[in-house]
Amino acid sequence: MKNSTKTIKNQVLLRFLLILALILSLLWLLEVVAFETIYQSVKSNEIKSVGREAVERYAEHSEDALMELSLKTNCNIVIIEVEDQGIQIVFNSSRVADTGQIEKEFIELINKLNGASSVTYISELGNLKILTYGQEVYDTNGYYYVYVNSLITPVESSIQVMTFLLLITSVISIVLTVMVSILFSMRLTKPIVTLANQAKKLSQGDTEIKFDAREFVETSELSDALNYSIGEIKKSELLQREVVANVSHEIRTPLTMIKSYAELIQDYSGDDKQKRDEHLNIIVNEVERLEYIINDILDYSKLNSNTIQFNNEEFDLAESIQRFVKYYGDKEPEFEFNLSSIKDAKIVADRRRIEQVITNLLNNAINYSTDKKQVDITLKDDALGYRLEIKDYGIGVPEEDQKTIFDRHFRAVNAKRMVVGSGIGLSIVKSILEHYGFEYGVESKVGEGSTFYVVFTTIEIDSNNNKKYK
Repeated sequence: MKNSTKTIKNQVLLRFLLILALILSLLWLLEVVAFETIYQSVKSNEIKSVGREAVERYAEHSEDALMELSLKTNCNIVIIEVEDQGIQIVFNSSRVADTGQIEKEFIELINKLNGASSVTYISELGNLKILTYGQEVYDTNGYYYVYVNSLITPVESSIQVMTFLLLITSVISIVLTVMVSILFSMRLTKPIVTLANQAKKLSQGDTEIKFDAREFVETSELSDALNYSIGEIKKSELLQREVVANVSHEIRTPLTMIKSYAELIQDYSGDDKQKRDEHLNIIVNEVERLEYIINDILDYSKLNSNTIQFNNEEFDLAESIQRFVKYYGDKEPEFEFNLSSIKDAKIVADRRRIEQVITNLLNNAINYSTDKKQVDITLKDDALGYRLEIKDYGIGVPEEDQKTIFDRHFRAVNAKRMVVGSGIGLSIVKSILEHYGFEYGVESKVGEGSTFYVVFTTIEIDSNNNKKYK
């Protein structure tokens, strides 16, 4: 049974609620724990600012400005000068304050200052709390003191009001969060659900399905990727059918030949040495052909699954080509092989795999030749290393097919005869050359032949299979 809490809708809802819970918890914490402290801090900064401004205005001898400041800030401002005879209240914004109370407040201020130039403190008067800022000022006329006090409003009633408002806000926020998260998750999951349903159909073998979720950039890109995958699946299925059909045919042909000539030996030519040897040679050739097809299939499978091992070594490319030209000259006596080669063309690669490339290209040239049975092989210097060209005078490759000729099981549509081989030789060539990063390609004209080329870059390959240009 699937865990319903793991759905996108539920996960979006849970995360929205979690974020809301954190925000509301922070608000409740600030209200319950820190509200009074924050209020007093703000009030303290405010009264300090009023005290400093009062000093400036008194220095300008502007009592009206002082009174205006007191009324605007709802603070009581008192200025006291110290003389030999005692203290003198030079400004008192309350005007009705008791002189004895002012003197008492002044004494408290002196004690709080204790040598400092300014001080802020809270004092109590009955059930009231009073915030006071006091400052000692010195000018040319001597010392005077400015202090400002303001009543601290009890915060209990404010906290009750805020608690009520916060409670209402919390309820509304939770409801809105649930609604918004549901709508958002539905909007978010719609294209994903669509893709999931279409993917289920694809998993059931429906390759005609088309992914089309364009609501978001990500789902649009995913749709494109899945549609591309469907195209590749179709190509793979078609390729599989073609490979099975062609390889089955290619394998059946030598098996039929082997069986037929074995029966001939058994029934007719067993006692005739000349005919028996002739028939046995045919059987051996067909077995070699069958072995060649099977090896191609195995190599192709290993190359595509990246399980093939490349054993790099330095060897002479020219020597390998000369050896194969001699081999094919003996094997295909009706063909003329013309070799033009430099000497001592040393490269670093897997000798067996590079020779596999050469044999596949030579086989391809032989198989697609027509009346003019000639193959020209050229190995020459190149700016990056050595360039090998194998030219035939066969059917040629149309220009529109030249880009795909190295694809899996490509076979020219204008082939005029049954071609011997597995049909995956050029794909093997492509995989090997791309492993080393060697440049390759084909130049061809229909009816005139084709020239396949490979540029073997002279590189060094370390023990970690990393490439280093010489």
